[in-house]
Amino acid sequence: QAAGKPVYVAELVALGATRAGQAFPDAPESRAELLSVSGRLLATLGRYEHAERTLWHAHSIELGLRGWEELGRPETRLALASVLRDRNRPTEAGQMLGPLIEHLRREDAGSMVLGEALVLDGAMRARAGEHDAGIGRLQEGLALIRGRPGVPSERIADSERQLGEALARAGRFE
Repeated sequence: QAAGKPVYVAELVALGATRAGQAFPDAPESRAELLSVSGRLLATLGRYEHAERTLWHAHSIELGLRGWEELGRPETRLALASVLRDRNRPTEAGQMLGPLIEHLRREDAGSMVLGEALVLDGAMRARAGEHDAGIGRLQEGLALIRGRPGVPSERIADSERQLGEALARAGRFE
């Protein structure tokens, strides 16, 4: 409690994200990373509007950094796409994911971020009626996620659930 009022984690993270925007004026890499982490935490806490603003801020800084000029950091771009999906903006989410997936397939083919991006994109495609493309991406992403050591079982189970839903939507029960 502070001054007799309860303090909530989401409020502390939101305050930290706001302050992170001005932190490290001479170290944009650190500022972008702090904003990205804060944005992902806000999304986890269900504070999607603030998460989106924070992730866009991180992403805009990353686009100006050496080595990330094209897409920004993959983790930030993936988190932003996820928030856009959660805010019922699948077209924008897909626009973030498409170039990210292409880039990761070229540069980092076995990464966890690629697996997560494929699962997210596959689930969105399946919900939009693109059953074969969605199922294919879900299967590919799930194979990458399953193959990574230390992936929480809940993450694998969630991806499997999404694949099951896509198969059911397509009338295929495998």
